[in-house]
Amino acid sequence: YKFNFMPEVVLAQTKKVFLYNFNVNLYVHSQGIESFAELNEEYIKSIFIKHQSRDMTSYTGDDALLLSGYSSVIRWKKRYHEEMAKNNISGASKFLIKIFSMLERKLTVYGYELAFGKGNFLLMASIDGFRVGDENGDQPLISNTFGMRGNENLSGPTVDIQDFFRETGSEAMTEGEFYVNWLLGRII
Repeated sequence: YKFNFMPEVVLAQTKKVFLYNFNVNLYVHSQGIESFAELNEEYIKSIFIKHQSRDMTSYTGDDALLLSGYSSVIRWKKRYHEEMAKNNISGASKFLIKIFSMLERKLTVYGYELAFGKGNFLLMASIDGFRVGDENGDQPLISNTFGMRGNENLSGPTVDIQDFFRETGSEAMTEGEFYVNWLLGRII
């Protein structure tokens, strides 16, 4: 990732970590998806050349894209657009997940910023487990974040979901129906 998730000071008292789980989560907002979908191949190529997470001292010049994942991302992006043109959301989502998985594995956080657009994603990490020597050794640690959480949309996720149903031609539901549906799903 080439990003300092945890400053050394946070783990200064930790001698050992037992039964730990280190999670890194990448959240991409809908604007980030739209931003990436509009990028041309040359721009994506430049992102892969300049912002790969692997050590680039071994890959210079023409072999910079060798095993970088660039060609797979371009192929899947074309398939994503084909599925969107057919209005096949399920098929498009399959390719979008493949694309984002490859971007997450192969690029640095600065590559994400160029691919999704500034403020269109959030990257954060956490460490769960027992830390020997730390006073709060049983408490999870939440990392520094990179990006932006949420957006400036004041209507909230409920209205976004309702708008999605309207746009896809599905039967729209009122806010009350949506909330009752959600509550019943939580209770049952």
